[in-house]
Amino acid sequence: MSYRLVEDLKKPKRKNFPFLPISGYYAIRWLLYTDAQKSFKNLSNWFDSRLLNLVDLNSEQLEVMEMPNIIDHLQAQLDHIEASGALDNLDLLTNTRMLQQHLQLTDTERDFLQFLILLQEDRNLSVCNDYFENMNSTRILEDISQILGHSMKDLADATSPGSNLLKSGLVNRARYSCSTPFRLEVLENLGFQLMTRRCEIMELFQRFFFTAPAPRLSLPDFDYIQQDLQIIQQLIDAAIKTRQGGVNILLHGLPGTGKTELARVVAKSLGIQLYEVSSVDRDGDPLRGPLRFNACYLAQQILANNERHLLLFDEIEDVFPQKDAFPFYFRDDTSKAWVNRLLENNRIPVIWISNNIEDMDPAYLRRFNVVLEVPRPSDRVRRHMVEQALNKTALSEGFKHALATSPTVTPGHIDMLARTAQLLARAGGQAAEADVHRIITHNLHAQGDTMKNPEQQLFTLPYRDDILNADYPLPQLIDGLRQLSAGRIGLYGPPGTGKTAYARYVADTLQKTLVRKNASDLISKYVGETEKNIARAFREAASSQAILLIDEVDSFLAQRDSALHPWEVSQVNELLTQVDQFEGILFCTTNRLEALDPAILRRLDLKIHLDYLTTDQAWQLFITTQKQLGNKLLKKQKTLLQQRLSALTHLAPGDFAVAVSQLRFSARRQHPEYFVELLEKEVSLKPDNRHRSIGFIQ
Repeated sequence: MSYRLVEDLKKPKRKNFPFLPISGYYAIRWLLYTDAQKSFKNLSNWFDSRLLNLVDLNSEQLEVMEMPNIIDHLQAQLDHIEASGALDNLDLLTNTRMLQQHLQLTDTERDFLQFLILLQEDRNLSVCNDYFENMNSTRILEDISQILGHSMKDLADATSPGSNLLKSGLVNRARYSCSTPFRLEVLENLGFQLMTRRCEIMELFQRFFFTAPAPRLSLPDFDYIQQDLQIIQQLIDAAIKTRQGGVNILLHGLPGTGKTELARVVAKSLGIQLYEVSSVDRDGDPLRGPLRFNACYLAQQILANNERHLLLFDEIEDVFPQKDAFPFYFRDDTSKAWVNRLLENNRIPVIWISNNIEDMDPAYLRRFNVVLEVPRPSDRVRRHMVEQALNKTALSEGFKHALATSPTVTPGHIDMLARTAQLLARAGGQAAEADVHRIITHNLHAQGDTMKNPEQQLFTLPYRDDILNADYPLPQLIDGLRQLSAGRIGLYGPPGTGKTAYARYVADTLQKTLVRKNASDLISKYVGETEKNIARAFREAASSQAILLIDEVDSFLAQRDSALHPWEVSQVNELLTQVDQFEGILFCTTNRLEALDPAILRRLDLKIHLDYLTTDQAWQLFITTQKQLGNKLLKKQKTLLQQRLSALTHLAPGDFAVAVSQLRFSARRQHPEYFVELLEKEVSLKPDNRHRSIGFIQ
């Protein structure tokens, strides 16, 4: 009697060779303990010779051997294998025992995993799939329980959706036709790895979750959400110390606001190792929703043995089932109950990140311990990001200032610019400022946004609140806002009188971020979207304790009595509701106070009128402007120029800003008389002055 199978077990294992001796072990048990032995004499007809090779037989021997002799031959081989312990050192068994320890698998789950891997990976044993193909589930369950030596109940539990084996994601139910038992299949490439070499647990699953990169920012950079950040830190720290499960943090907000960076900063501040759930596989193809959830569960089981681990799951809107969706809109076949259990029973804290939670089912949202909307960072933080990310790129101060103060430029844009500049440098040249400007401009245009013109930063006027012609003491207003950190202020008056600039000045003085919203930011062509945009603007300001500026509020706050459509009334009602509930500082500006709905006027604490400059204010601003331009005024010039300025009764600070900007296109920058000409022309174009002759204009 030949014992070649046993001898093979003692030989050095050959890497990348599909045949494993354990396949013969399972093949023998299959033939001995199931009804397959009844057809064994005909195996050479309806199977090929690969299965016979596993049991050290060939078709010629089958022709001359009696069935009792065949059974004796198989039993002798099986007894010798089990007695020798030769299977214990196989890579597959060693690796699956490691998985059993980390994933808390039962013995039945471990053995079924081994058997399923062999059915998929070993071409000799895979022919058994044909045998199972025409069987019902009960018959398959009965046969495999005999092969593995476990009860049918234990095997049924091991292959059920609630088993640790299936929840781990190591084994998934095939979405389409599959020849393996119960339509179950092992993760792609996992079986081959487990069969051919000894694996470390982290190396084995690095395509499903990986160590997060170190953050570029620090806690002080997120001081605009300091209170919420402290709560998150305390919650995660307590959960890890007490090993409390079911702790979930949801960070959401517009793309590029630094949500992922914030998660990395939190982990570093607590001395915790952060791991990120992968969104793509080894080939760069996107992971389907259920597979990402399985990867999350897998990471939970493996990382839970260490007390100082935190998990990050990004872009969750791509995988969570949507609320009120038709069945064919659901993300694959992800079970809502399964996701709920994942949120309730996760063994280590998880930070979940989304750009949009509007379509997320409330049943999920209520299971998060903290739901925080991350606003755009402050100008100071963005300036710090610009300095760090683009420190090797030759950028002017004006351009850095434009990047830092443009509300449409997010941390994501800054990171993109840094990577692009590095690539340009590797290509053989230093990235010029014009190149960087062109790149960010095209990117923002694609999103319907713009940024400040860096060239204009060199020709801006220094702000002076003493040249605003207001009917309320502005220094007193700032003192009150500093003490209360709350107030609803309406600024009205002719265009260019400094309404928007004053709100920006208050934000700078109080060291707060200014969230500025124009009509184009809020008004949508879709019914109901304008109301959502209004609510989102107030949430953004409240979450970052920023000052909210609604510019040209008359664009969508007209009197409801004159409304032609129901949605116009709804927009006004939404804004009134948000104003009532807002506890921060709000500025509303308009050129047409009389057009506003009376209800909004009642809700404004102050309604401050900013009028055209007085003669003295116009002269003071003119002197300041000339000093900035490096021009010296002669005595003869002063008298003449002051007379010409005093004749301009509708002069506003905005006219000076326009004139300064126009100097970029003229060689007469050093001529004060030319500057006055520019002011005179601007005033003459105003509706109230078009019929008059001013200065040199006839």
